[in-house]
Amino acid sequence: ASIAERTTALAHWAQGFLVGMSFGGVKDLKELPADSMEILLDFTKIAQAGKYNVEGTEEDDAAFTEISEYLRAGVLLVYQELRSLKKAPQTTSPDKSRLH
Repeated sequence: ASIAERTTALAHWAQGFLVGMSFGGVKDLKELPADSMEILLDFTKIAQAGKYNVEGTEEDDAAFTEISEYLRAGVLLVYQELRSLKKAPQTTSPDKSRLH
């Protein structure tokens, strides 16, 4: 596939990831940890990459590789941060004297 086709596909993937995050319950990026918020804001910019004109130069190919690696690492970081939020300890201790 040409670099233009791969760039468009990458932009669509980033857009789909953001839609999935929204469907998963992320409504306000400001409620996320700072790194996750920054990554998802970057994903928003990457999702618009399909409208840029790429010529297929070595520089374009290198930039595509760098962006795709950033997406890969970003997804892993967001996953880890959101997973740790989900596992965060309760702020109040449960009443151990009650039986259910």
